[in-house]
Amino acid sequence: MRGGSATMTITAPEPVDFADPEIIAAPQPVLDRLREEQPLHWNPSLKGWFATRFEDVRQILSSPHFSVEKFGPVIERADGEARARLETLAKVLSDWIVFMDPPGHTRLRRAMRTGFMPRDMDALEPKVHERVDQLLTPLEGSRGAELKAAFANPLPAMVIGDLFGVPEADIPELRRWADALGKFVLGGRQTPDRHRLAQQAVLDFVAYLERLVAERRADPRPDLTTHLIRYEEDGDRLSNEEIVHSILLCVWAGYETTANLIANGTMALARNPAQAERLAADPSLIPDAIEEFLRFEGPVQALVRVAKQDETVGGAAIKAGDRVFVSLFAANHDPARFAHPGEFDPARQRNRHLSFGHGIHLCLGAPLARLEGRAAFEGLLRRFGDFRIVEEPTWRDELITRTAEAVHIGWTPRT
Repeated sequence: MRGGSATMTITAPEPVDFADPEIIAAPQPVLDRLREEQPLHWNPSLKGWFATRFEDVRQILSSPHFSVEKFGPVIERADGEARARLETLAKVLSDWIVFMDPPGHTRLRRAMRTGFMPRDMDALEPKVHERVDQLLTPLEGSRGAELKAAFANPLPAMVIGDLFGVPEADIPELRRWADALGKFVLGGRQTPDRHRLAQQAVLDFVAYLERLVAERRADPRPDLTTHLIRYEEDGDRLSNEEIVHSILLCVWAGYETTANLIANGTMALARNPAQAERLAADPSLIPDAIEEFLRFEGPVQALVRVAKQDETVGGAAIKAGDRVFVSLFAANHDPARFAHPGEFDPARQRNRHLSFGHGIHLCLGAPLARLEGRAAFEGLLRRFGDFRIVEEPTWRDELITRTAEAVHIGWTPRT
């Protein structure tokens, strides 16, 4: 039993601590075992359910009976200075569509979707390739690099800056704030120091974006900041706070996750040299390879939902108010859905993974991430071959994302 409830719950035979460095480094064996033995179970260390099976994960993500609004209970459990900091963070993050249920989510997503449509990606593509060349040309002739610092981190930050009209000189500061905020949002070990740094990052981020929005009101430009200011539907316009907080989400999420896609994908190429050469010889295969990078070791490995009512999923009796952690990593390696899921196969067909989520919260920026990934790997494979991991990475203790601290890659120049 759990929490005084009369409902019997399913607990993993051996409770798993997902903060264990060995599990963080190599999660697949543990997730495979959980999926086989108890695909949806109560995890005491998480104080929530943990789902590993593809169909269960998809059902939870699709269901209107599970909420993404999660900050109320977190604040209620805190007090004093910690509570004040969390309230500052929640005030901003609760305006993010990723933490918002309908009808607010529907309204705000409608406003934000312009800029991420296929026609918008077609218009942006030359600029993305220009940014790739800007970052990779200085590396030509080198024998390798710390890929995150040299390429994977700055590329998506620059592109999202281009979308919203952020000057390139300001990008490093925004990345610093995004990193501090990520250590709060992404489910790592929480400490008072992390809360303090995240709170200050949000305050600085908001102040910067308020100035940017004020500048665009005075001097409109063809960017997404101006679009959000001008957006109106049936007389409804976004408030200044909604505009600022939505830009903050796009800058933060558009940087972190795409950087992981590029870094994790390059490590997959290093571990599968024959596949890397196949892609170099035929770049038309790269779009399918992007989908396999996303499935095999995607940038987001878990999401969190809260049950709005009593619900049964996969035979488990989930109570209203229970948190549910859905493992995208485990779902994307479910043999009931993917043949030979432990193999990296860039030619895999019908690769309908869950790395961008599912349902109404399907990632709004997915077309942008795919465009950036395609341009990044076209640029890397055209210039370099014989990728190798010089030093095995240290993975961050984040439950939500699959993030390496640094990715030291060696390569051989092609020219």
